[in-house]
Amino acid sequence: MTNPRPAEVIPAIRELELETALAVEAARNESEAIIAAARAEAREMVELARRKGRDKARKQYEQRVEAAEAEAERIQRGAEDRVRKLRVVASPHLEGAVAAMVELLLAPPEEEDA
Repeated sequence: MTNPRPAEVIPAIRELELETALAVEAARNESEAIIAAARAEAREMVELARRKGRDKARKQYEQRVEAAEAEAERIQRGAEDRVRKLRVVASPHLEGAVAAMVELLLAPPEEEDA
């Protein structure tokens, strides 16, 4: 067995180095593509989570506004009912009360004993 001559070995080594460099570059490019895809997917996931959060917050806000409006309407109806009842109860006494107030206002002041 004879050793190959250096002139024959150097081109083989250079060819092997070139193949290795190309394989490393291909692996680097593939890993960069994987990282870019993962980042894009992560951005999409974050945006989806933000949209869902905004939607949920908007729905909760709308529900609370609805509940507040319903409560306000209930209170207003109750107040209107009390006003109607008070008018029914007070109306027979209204003329007498007005007459008494007018008489009180028009009556001459009473003198105080000093």
